[in-house]
Amino acid sequence: MFRIAWTGVGAAGLWAVPTMVSAQASPGAPAAPVTPPVDGGAAGNASGVVFALVALLAVFAILAVGVKLYDWSRRRREEGVALEARLSDVLLLDASLSGLPIVASVHMPLLKKYPPVVEVTGTAPTSELRDVALQRIERELAGRDARIEDHIAVDPHTFRHVA
Repeated sequence: MFRIAWTGVGAAGLWAVPTMVSAQASPGAPAAPVTPPVDGGAAGNASGVVFALVALLAVFAILAVGVKLYDWSRRRREEGVALEARLSDVLLLDASLSGLPIVASVHMPLLKKYPPVVEVTGTAPTSELRDVALQRIERELAGRDARIEDHIAVDPHTFRHVA
């Protein structure tokens, strides 16, 4: 245990000098000698440093893999949003489909080896308009490996106008 004592050192002023204090010893008794560890403390410290470096490298590797996976998923999401925008434009620009509540949603898997899933949902008054919507989407997806899931309901009573 250390105690700070103010002692004058020449004419330079006061200095804080730590002095050894022991609870059981008198102030004039000498301190007990310190013996070095038997197993050689340097070897124990080296293994601790090696373990710390390996743990640090493992944390960085896990962090790098996590960042790479996040980047892949972000890129795939961006591709899905771009494809979904193109499909929405196709459905809106067709005059026969512009007033119908038909929506194409794109689900992109993380890996590129799996094709995107285009889910087409909504309601059409006739089966011909349903087929036109699916044909427009298939034409836009031509040359691209994608799976289309048709969830368009045909309901002629939904779009009946009230006189």
